[in-house]
Amino acid sequence: MLNCGNNTALDDLTGKADEIKAKLAEGMAALGDLESKAGEITSALNDFAAEIPTFNSLQADLNTALSQATTDASAAFATFREKWGDAIPEAEIQEYLDTITSIASDPASLLTFDPCKAFPNKELNPSTGVVEQKAKKGTTPNTSVDFSEFLGTPTGDASPTSTTYESKITPEMTAWTQARRDNMDNQSQYFETVYKPYADKFAEMEQDPDFISLDKKIESSGKKSSQLIKEGRLTEGEMKVRDKWNAAVDEVDIIEARDALMSRQLIAYEFLITGEMPQETYDSEAKNPQGYLNGGKDGAIPQADIDKFNELAANLDANVQGGKEWKAYRDARA
Repeated sequence: MLNCGNNTALDDLTGKADEIKAKLAEGMAALGDLESKAGEITSALNDFAAEIPTFNSLQADLNTALSQATTDASAAFATFREKWGDAIPEAEIQEYLDTITSIASDPASLLTFDPCKAFPNKELNPSTGVVEQKAKKGTTPNTSVDFSEFLGTPTGDASPTSTTYESKITPEMTAWTQARRDNMDNQSQYFETVYKPYADKFAEMEQDPDFISLDKKIESSGKKSSQLIKEGRLTEGEMKVRDKWNAAVDEVDIIEARDALMSRQLIAYEFLITGEMPQETYDSEAKNPQGYLNGGKDGAIPQADIDKFNELAANLDANVQGGKEWKAYRDARA
């Protein structure tokens, strides 16, 4: 049975959520810290999942799939389907996986998501394959609470009560989730193209005789190339290939920063669409002459990046209703 009571892992998860909320309250200036906080909350979520002892609870298996989906969604979904595919309808499975996909790919969703409320309390008998619907169980709060949500409708006798799970995942919400996944794939493919010339450049340099000899000197001496230069142990050719390599590394670092900045701007735009970020907060960055959408400081952001951002933003614009519905869905479970 999924442990929906208080535990230290859940408390830690809540603490991380509060930290992200505080960052969101600071506006665009704090979004640079959002990625690291999202990583921390994912770690806390994994700790929470690790405390689940059951092997036949739908809530537990979906919660485990959620924690695994942050790193390998395909494997997580395949494991879930293998266990539950013959027990519940495919349409129902897809609704659960759509929910997980959206939550796993959206740090803001982790702030309020509660698997005990979002998913039905079903148990699978692994020997018979029979699925039993039970009353939902919710997290044990620190204050008094109205338990009617979890007790179901009175039957007038002492028999166990149960609730019927009604999916709140609309086609618009599914489309929003797909749009976000498409955007991540599109952005990844875009930057793979940008990285490709550097991969070829590094491969070419690795075949350079001066690079090969430099690499051997570093390996045999156990020293960095800068120390070998101070000791006068590098040839002119070795120093040139070293400088060429380091220059390429610096350029790749800039590309990685561009990739991260595009992700950051897209997160901000998603928050703007869903109403989680005020327009004036977004505009304070968007209208900044040195902001991302205006080419960044000293024109560091090429127009091609901005064009790609606009393309991905338009994909979100086409599915804005789903984004708003996801926010309402999360708020209802807060």
